[in-house]
Amino acid sequence: MNDGIVCAAGTGTAAKGGESHVHEAIAAQEYPGIRTRGVAVHAPRWTIGASAAGGDQGHGVMKDCAVIATHHKTGTVWMGSIFRDISVACKLRLIRMQRLKGIAPEALVLPSIVINQHSDFKKCRWMLKHPRCRILHLIRDPRDIVLSAMRHHRTAKEDWLHKPRKAFDGLTYQQKINGLPDDRARCIFEMDNGARRTIRSMRKWNYARPGVIECRYESLIGDVGMTAFTAVLLHLGFEDHELDACRTAIRENSLFGTVKEKKQAHIHSGAARQWAQAFDRSLAAEFIERFGDVLIELGYEKDNAWADALPPAREARETDAQISVPGARIPVASAAAEA
Repeated sequence: MNDGIVCAAGTGTAAKGGESHVHEAIAAQEYPGIRTRGVAVHAPRWTIGASAAGGDQGHGVMKDCAVIATHHKTGTVWMGSIFRDISVACKLRLIRMQRLKGIAPEALVLPSIVINQHSDFKKCRWMLKHPRCRILHLIRDPRDIVLSAMRHHRTAKEDWLHKPRKAFDGLTYQQKINGLPDDRARCIFEMDNGARRTIRSMRKWNYARPGVIECRYESLIGDVGMTAFTAVLLHLGFEDHELDACRTAIRENSLFGTVKEKKQAHIHSGAARQWAQAFDRSLAAEFIERFGDVLIELGYEKDNAWADALPPAREARETDAQISVPGARIPVASAAAEA
């Protein structure tokens, strides 16, 4: 994985040439998939109005709007759980943005946390430029998105998965994917449908936006020491004395922490590079035919030689034991939902 994604974090103004000073706590290190260029990570504070709790905001507490922007199957539930707990611990207002409604500028109350699960700002473009909005944008290896979506969509209860579609001869999305013979066919189906939309959305994102810290899912999922997470928290505006509470929320909701001790129906694995055990050259060719150089553009590969290192073929398989899914035309494999 190369350094294709850069983190532009903080002040809301783009740098014009050269590297600018960054917060000294992280300036000496670069993390895979998370890097800072152009603006300060721990930007100066602004003072406006009153906080959500009323009164002067004072000093020493998070004062801004932390915007958590993910894409489907890039850790949306994981980030939602983490920042829900952070909002409680730090007494911050939590807003879950509805995709088709957005948020009006006058509705922004500081300090707060906004969850945008699709990185869709069409209804609130102002948020991308607002000096008080500090944004985390999270992406994931598109190959793992294909696998995660394939598993998740087989059993998930989201309404859109259960609506009959003319394109599928009256079948629902879930019935259609469950009617396919094996995981290879289901992965190709995802490349042409749900996963395709997510990958296209990540591809269209403007990675040069100031005030946005760009981060890979893979940099966080194994961040046991929380160095990358700390860089994210500082960018989002959390103060030093708030970091312990934030780290506790992260640990309690992460696979490297205590979440593995709980029963999490939404989590299948969450590990990085699952594609390396599932793709073969044939499936890789299907991926490259559809998405071209997307892995190079997003910084996951230097070229498309990754496909040549895969085995020529893998045995067709199901995703666990055979079960019967209501509405499916044939028995299908069960699949636990994935983070």
